[in-house]
Amino acid sequence: IYRTFTTPRCEGVGQAQAVMFFIVVAVIAMVQNMLTRSKEVAA
Repeated sequence: IYRTFTTPRCEGVGQAQAVMFFIVVAVIAMVQNMLTRSKEVAA
């Protein structure tokens, strides 16, 4: 992502890659959170 962004005239492509990477990481985090929350036991 960094190399793409620093290439001349490719800033938009690098930014789009960064946004997609953020979305993928956010989805993985939400799924992991839902899976672990369902296994919690009320004390």
